[in-house]
Parts: sequence; C-alpha cells; structure tokens
Amino acid sequence: MRQNSAWLIKIWGNLGRRIEKASKKPINPIVLIKSLKAMNAPIINIGSLNKNEIERLLKKSDEQLSKTNLSEPLRLDFAANRFFTGGREEGFSDWLAWLMKQIDSSDLLKLLDVAEPDIIQACESEKPRIDREVPVEEGHDEHTGRIDILIHFEKCKVLINVEIKVTNAEEADLIKNVGYDNSLKRRFPQIAPENRHNKLLVIEAMKDDYDGYKVLTWENLCKELRRIVKTKEYDILFRALCLGLTGAVEQTLLGFSNSSCYNSQFLKYLEKITN
Repeated sequence: MRQNSAWLIKIWGNLGRRIEKASKKPINPIVLIKSLKAMNAPIINIGSLNKNEIERLLKKSDEQLSKTNLSEPLRLDFAANRFFTGGREEGFSDWLAWLMKQIDSSDLLKLLDVAEPDIIQACESEKPRIDREVPVEEGHDEHTGRIDILIHFEKCKVLINVEIKVTNAEEADLIKNVGYDNSLKRRFPQIAPENRHNKLLVIEAMKDDYDGYKVLTWENLCKELRRIVKTKEYDILFRALCLGLTGAVEQTLLGFSNSSCYNSQFLKYLEKITN
C-alpha cells in the first residue's frame, strides 16, 4: 500500500470513528483539524526522505548500468508513450516474446523461473521454438482459445506455457487456463508431466498456484531482465531494448516512477535491484 497523505488521513479518519464510537461522544471538529495540521509536518518530512533515498538509489543504478554503457530506464517517462498507455497486454506480450527469442536458453529458463539444474543442463544447448497466440481446442467452456506464449524444447522435451496478464491474478480471467492445459496435454503426449510448466505472469497474486499455473510476477521478471542486462554480453542495442521493456513495465504496470516518493514498495524494489 502506498504510504501517501491520502492513505494516512484515511487511517486517521478510521481511528477517529472508532474513538467516537467507543466514547459515545462526537469528536470536536476543531480538534480534528488541528490534529490533521499537526500531521502535515511529518508527512512532508517522510516524503522528502523517501524522495532523497529514491534519487540516491537511482543514481547508484545509473552508475552500475554505465559500466555496460547503459543508463537507468526509470528516468525516462514511458507512461507518456501511447504504446504503453492502458497496459496493452498484446504489446507487452509481443515485446516479451521477441526478447525471449534473443536470449540464451539458460537465461530464458531462469527468466521464467524454470531453474531446476537438470532442466537447464539438458536444454541450454537447444534453441526452443517460441510462438505467440497459439490456437488450441479448449479455452472457455465450448470455446477454442489462444495461448499467449508457448515455448517448446523439442529435443529435451520441455514445454512452457506462459499466460500473460497485466492485472493482479484475482482480477484476471483464469477460467480458460484449464482448457489450455488440457489441449496441450493432448497435443504433446510425449512430454512428461514434470517437464510441463504452466506460468501465470501477473502484477500480484494472493496464491502461488492457480489450477496448476505457477505464479510469476512482473516485478521478478524485471529483476531478472536487469540481471541479464548487467551480467551478460549481449549486443548493446538488444540490452537497451531489454531495459526499455523493463522500464515500461516498472512504470506502467508496477507504478514505479520518480514521483513515487511515498511508495515504500518502490524503495524496496530499488534496494533489491542495486544490491
């Protein structure tokens, strides 16, 4: 939850109502106004401290990325780009699928949190087939469907089905996912159950698993993309485009930006990516 002034005032109001109910006496509005004014100073101080800390961490990230001739994407305003306005699922999916085709198989598996050592060892030398909008027989009841991203390692017999959402898991339409899984089981009978991986890419989730789909958050995916950019010797143009997607997701889906001075989540995120 963002610790901004509106949130603090809401908490203060809820507390006031509880006190009023318990004491069975109305709260004097003049006292309430004086209390809110008194709260104003620490709110401003907290915001100022957060803003300074954010700037320090952004500078630290800039210094780290400069070693690879890149700079911090959060300094650009991706929200001003119409391509990202409204969180277009198709746009993010297309860009992500293209990036997946450019990276090594070991990086791809780590990116999708399929990091079992035996799978990475078996598949690291194989280039998988990566397809977008793959038609399948089952989706919603009595309807066909399309899988967002399907990754198939034919030789090492590993299949990864990625369902992409630009919302939280609880807000997303997940009913069709069972049909997708059933369709893939029929289409790829040669792949063992332990080598089938269904991934649900979302902003946040209350559970780790939804009908056999393991949760992968956009935040963790961005952190992994940043690791790839910093530690791997990919072409500089590709790494810049990789950071572009990262910055766009961080700003438009996760809500991180220079103006997020009251957002404790943003501070924690910057601490993680700079350590």
